[in-house]
Amino acid sequence: MKRKSFAHPGFTIVELLVVTVVIGILAAISIVSYVGISSKAIAISLQSDLSNASIQLKVYQVGNSNGDYPTSTDCSNSPIANSICLKASPGNSFGSSYMSNNSTSPKTFTLTATNRSISYVITNDSIPTLSVSTPPEVIGEIGTGADGTVTISAAKNISTDILGSSRTCADAINYSITNLTNNTASLAANPVDGCLAVGDEMLLINLQGTSANYVNVGNYETLRIQSITTNVITFTTNKIKYYGNGISDDTNLGVATTNQRVMLQRIPNYTSVFVNSGVTLTANAWDGIKGGVLFLRANNSLAIDGIVSMTGKGYRGGVGNVYAGAAGGGESYNGAGGVGGGNGDSASRNGASGQGGGGGGGAYSSSFGTSATGSVGTGGGGGGGSGYYANNEPGGGGGGGGYGMIGNGGNAGGSIANSGSGINGGNGKTSAVGRYGGGGGGGGGDGLADSSGLAMRAYMGGAGAAGGGGFGGTVIVSGANGGSSGGIIIIAAKQLSINSGGSITSGGSNGAIPTNTYQGGGGGGAGGSIVFSAINTLTNVGTIAANGGLGSSTILSGGIGGAGRIYIQSNSQNGSGTISPSPYNT
Repeated sequence: MKRKSFAHPGFTIVELLVVTVVIGILAAISIVSYVGISSKAIAISLQSDLSNASIQLKVYQVGNSNGDYPTSTDCSNSPIANSICLKASPGNSFGSSYMSNNSTSPKTFTLTATNRSISYVITNDSIPTLSVSTPPEVIGEIGTGADGTVTISAAKNISTDILGSSRTCADAINYSITNLTNNTASLAANPVDGCLAVGDEMLLINLQGTSANYVNVGNYETLRIQSITTNVITFTTNKIKYYGNGISDDTNLGVATTNQRVMLQRIPNYTSVFVNSGVTLTANAWDGIKGGVLFLRANNSLAIDGIVSMTGKGYRGGVGNVYAGAAGGGESYNGAGGVGGGNGDSASRNGASGQGGGGGGGAYSSSFGTSATGSVGTGGGGGGGSGYYANNEPGGGGGGGGYGMIGNGGNAGGSIANSGSGINGGNGKTSAVGRYGGGGGGGGGDGLADSSGLAMRAYMGGAGAAGGGGFGGTVIVSGANGGSSGGIIIIAAKQLSINSGGSITSGGSNGAIPTNTYQGGGGGGAGGSIVFSAINTLTNVGTIAANGGLGSSTILSGGIGGAGRIYIQSNSQNGSGTISPSPYNT
């Protein structure tokens, strides 16, 4: 009997394509659903944290005899006066967003909670609402690779050197901004032909405000160029954050100390970057108007056998003065630190409050000046007090700048003058034996609540203050200068490797060492900000550091600068290298 033959043909190409499309659609629906659910959960968590924080703030106000809201949110082991500890849920952060105004009627506060790219804000008279300044993912992108592969085999400055393929201008050229709209930036100078091009990625960042207006300092985002017309850059999308005097405006941008100093800097998009052993890659230092930032992307790998450094490239240290003059405070994100007291009349003996540590008091004849109190929220060190010239008295040391940690106060000049402590300067003192020493300058304050906020804001550290001047017999000496702070490093790559002997550093520089026994030493600058994004793996067998600079190592030494901040985003990390201070990992 003849068996029947049954054919079993395979799937046709059309059928396979249909199945593939259906699977793709189902996968996309699943991903969108997951992302939507995840985003909703984050939003609910942020709103809950803000509602709870609002209750705590209002309870504090009711229990406060003067009806004020707290002036800061301090969760340290030694909280300062007029502060409250507000803690967010895991993954959420309040960063440095809290602001209160107790001089208005009614008194007000504003607080923002953030989780990655989602932010909600609450005020004293509102419920939590989605923040209009919620940023796109800035550090998680790895770029286009348009600038090609670069090997750093000699010392290079990304702000002034041509590294990328087909470039005729420095890879990370930067400009000051004088005006912003939603999608345009007016530059203080016309870009030279070839420096900028359509499609270039640009960093927009507020680097320094004023003593009265600094709410937007540290805000940053990235945008791409759509067109260039003389000095006006048009972007492909609207910016999201604000950069002006007020929390929701772009006013008062410019290059003067009375303006918001806002910078636009080209971000090189490399394929791979190799930094050879023994060489350094850096960027321009802060010059009072712009600079202080190194930002690059590599859409394949970044391997560091040498050094990537912005150490000492941040805010500038205080400048020393003679015994009768006030020592300069270190710069911070909203101006200069407290200056020291001089040796003149009663007014000049007193240390001045500044945007950081308070200045140390000077001394004169049988009287002494009093120290000033610094501001916890800001980073510059206070200047050291001067010594009284008639008794050959040395000046006090300058305070260290602060950022992630409060910088130390400087040592006092003279045997019985008070040293600075925390953020306060020491008092000048007198005695029956005629020793008149200037007080040490106070350390700078803490500029950012915690490192998790670096995905939203990035700061340079506070600079160290100068030491007080003195009179050594027939020689009048100025105080030693304070150390500059660490700048900002932002690096995003698919694969990031810091190999043995390699390092990424943004530390504060050391305070200047006195060259005379009557000269007060300079305070060390604080460490800056380091932000990493490794899409795959971060391998570290080298060094990652944002430590504060040392004060001068003498009896009249300046204070040590506070540590900076480090933020690491990666799918995995390995290696036995050092990281200091401890980073925020996500």
